[in-house]
Amino acid sequence: MNKEELDQALDFINNPDGDLNIVLYTCMSDSDLKLLDVKYDDLPPIKDLFINSIKEHIIEKDDYTVIPLSTADERANCFYQYDLELPAELENLRSVIGNDLIENLSLDEYSLADIDSLIVLISDNSHTLSLYKKISPVEVIGRRGYILEFISNN
Repeated sequence: MNKEELDQALDFINNPDGDLNIVLYTCMSDSDLKLLDVKYDDLPPIKDLFINSIKEHIIEKDDYTVIPLSTADERANCFYQYDLELPAELENLRSVIGNDLIENLSLDEYSLADIDSLIVLISDNSHTLSLYKKISPVEVIGRRGYILEFISNN
């Protein structure tokens, strides 16, 4: 994949086929996946936060290239394409897509401190983008990082 192909894959963010939707999942410290039950009125600003971040930090970076992670070096202005064996926690990027059997997070069973990472699905009628965000006990203010997984129904 090169930067132009990355931009084409993300084009549905700017030109969706239907409405853009967002769904949030948690990966718990015991490796269990849970659906976050977010109030409907709270979803648009969360969706905007992720979409604006993708635009600003990926799409609008015209001077960036895409290189395989296995060839990573000290160069700047690049995105890494994950080309190694996928760790189990990143397999969740795919396992949540179309999976209606994932139960809602119950704070009677878990506390917020049990959340290890988030998986965010952004989709339209034809495309699904899954983002992985590791949650550390102390989040560093201003630090951003997530892993993308593209699924195209075309």
